[in-house]
Amino acid sequence: MKNSLKNKDTSHFMRDARKKLRLTQSELAARLGKNRDNIAKYETGATNTPGDVILGVMQLIENDIQV
Repeated sequence: MKNSLKNKDTSHFMRDARKKLRLTQSELAARLGKNRDNIAKYETGATNTPGDVILGVMQLIENDIQV
């Protein structure tokens, strides 16, 4: 139960962050060096989001704020 809650929180973070950055799944995937299918799986919670992807999204948000 605890793992599914964490995964749900992470999937919401991924989707919300991408939308705030005004990026499509394909655009976010390209910036992170991933494929669009993986981004979709992270956003739906079908796959756990790796730490390097979360960190990459956080860096994109930080860069967006600084601009």
